[in-house]
Amino acid sequence: MSDRPDIAILRSRSERSRREQQRTSQLRCLASGCACGPCRTAARFMVADAAEVPPDCPNRLALPDLRVDLPRFLRAAEAYVTPRARLHALPSLNGAGPALLERLIAGGKLVLLESRVRHEIRGVSVRVRPASGAPPVVAPPAVRSWIAVRVVEDETDRPVPRVALEITLPNGKTSSYLTRADGMVEIHEIDPGICAVTSPLENLRLTDTLDFVALGAARANPQPGAGATQDGASSGADGSPAASSQTSAPERRYAEAAVEQQPRWRIAEIEPHEVQTGESIDSLARANGLTWQELAEFNFNTRVPVEINRHLADLVGCTRKTADGYNYMFNTADRPGIFFIPKRWRQEALATEQAHTIRVRCLDFASRAYLGAQIFFHQTPIPDLEVEFFEAGPDDAPGAKIGATLLTDNDGLARVEGKVKIGSYVCRIERQPDVVISTTPEADRPAPIVLPIGRPFYEHDPQEESGRNQEEVGRPRAPEEPAG
Repeated sequence: MSDRPDIAILRSRSERSRREQQRTSQLRCLASGCACGPCRTAARFMVADAAEVPPDCPNRLALPDLRVDLPRFLRAAEAYVTPRARLHALPSLNGAGPALLERLIAGGKLVLLESRVRHEIRGVSVRVRPASGAPPVVAPPAVRSWIAVRVVEDETDRPVPRVALEITLPNGKTSSYLTRADGMVEIHEIDPGICAVTSPLENLRLTDTLDFVALGAARANPQPGAGATQDGASSGADGSPAASSQTSAPERRYAEAAVEQQPRWRIAEIEPHEVQTGESIDSLARANGLTWQELAEFNFNTRVPVEINRHLADLVGCTRKTADGYNYMFNTADRPGIFFIPKRWRQEALATEQAHTIRVRCLDFASRAYLGAQIFFHQTPIPDLEVEFFEAGPDDAPGAKIGATLLTDNDGLARVEGKVKIGSYVCRIERQPDVVISTTPEADRPAPIVLPIGRPFYEHDPQEESGRNQEEVGRPRAPEEPAG
């Protein structure tokens, strides 16, 4: 009789175990021989080693055309890769592309899986306890969505890899992301709604910070001769981001960033501030919620006073010093007189079910200069001439017009107000052919142009040259020294 309580306990445990097995059998794949169970993960899509999956597994996913459908599958799904499969596919996961995965799947070493029987335990649908005698009721699947953010350089449309982004999802959760080699961040299986994106501000430096230009597929500053641009994150047949059509190699600084997995770039709104008399690094920093050390480090990559003073003279063009003679100070006459101030960038109201393009640019101390021309005829300045400036496109063809039509002053000078991007521009003078000129670092040193176009600034005088030759002929020569 002493054994009866133990028997009752064992029977109770056996009954509970039987009921648990019966319940889990409704939620698990019952294919025979499946021991490791990749389908037991919470992911809907999986990549597994062929040895992990039995031949009769109903969750095997067959793609009609691997070459076409595999890249689309990898973009549309955040697939779980089993440890054994990761050993085969490690180069592909590190950015080598889907070509290796395609060969491994076609060769039967890897298998794609889609869990079709485990939705209940992932929360995609919820099992509702039925009333007595009623059939089970399953709630409809929750609506899921996606969003894509792509960072490109505004001037070239080339993708920027390794940009640190912080994206706030519709549920309020904020996570950190890093753009891929194609400049893209994609997030799937999220709630529909509105997202926001920003970039961290800690330890910013001008050399690794991108200036926000605009949001959208079209260039904010279209280049002459360039065709209409398309959003690099185009849509596939299901509305999710499709493959980028960008085939040209990124610029060197972006290509070098693509090979590592640590953040290389941040995004901020950078103000190229023209320094004024009475300002200082400290006053500019306090006005923008920074310390003078942070602002100096952003511009010059250093907080050492001696190095800061050297950069103030070399890069900002400061020439005046404080009364004690130790430090340079700002002056309105400094040239180029530019000091960069970073401000937090944040983009709100990004809707899901869309691919958003963020356009950025690089700034540095040599990025802007003056554009002007001084027009002469026989070294005499010509006033009241109509002059226009244009961006120089391919083959130096005129592109977008810079400013309004100008008239030369009494010194023959026509100059664009403010500064422009350093480079070459087309100058068009009335009744003259176009001429290509370059920007200058100083406003009072415009490009000289002599009319008619093509004539040198200093004329060649044949009579003066002839007289000089006659003087040379009449002048006695020194006797030559004997050779050897």
